[in-house]
Amino acid sequence: MKFVVMIAGVVLALILMNWPTPLDQPKPRWWRVLAILSVIATCILGIAPPIAGSITDAVIQHRADPLKSTPTLVFVNTTKMVATDARDSRITVGVSASKINIETFKQLGSNIPVVAELRRLSSDREFEITAISAVDPQLTLPYIVGLEER
Repeated sequence: MKFVVMIAGVVLALILMNWPTPLDQPKPRWWRVLAILSVIATCILGIAPPIAGSITDAVIQHRADPLKSTPTLVFVNTTKMVATDARDSRITVGVSASKINIETFKQLGSNIPVVAELRRLSSDREFEITAISAVDPQLTLPYIVGLEER
């Protein structure tokens, strides 16, 4: 799918390069404004949304680097102290957190997705929440284990 989006972008750029005027003539003002706005939008969308993976990503990241926390999009239930993966509700793991993080989750409620930094403990079913990166993000970029957050 990513390949199709990239190819579509290149084809659109080639079409816009020669429309409405040939390449060797100046482009109209609206065309230049549209080009500048698209570059600005690309920069904002590449930087602003938080990066968030799944609980599976946190397990894989732990196997690569046991000391690293992984940003994970989850729903946290403070009464049962469990986190449910926001992308796959079948995956639920036990969590522990500092008193500050637990109070934050109690204020938010259990139906609010958060990007929490998870670090695996003794098994793939036990994690520690080390920090909260974002609350109820509308858009998240995917966490790629091999690239980490780069």
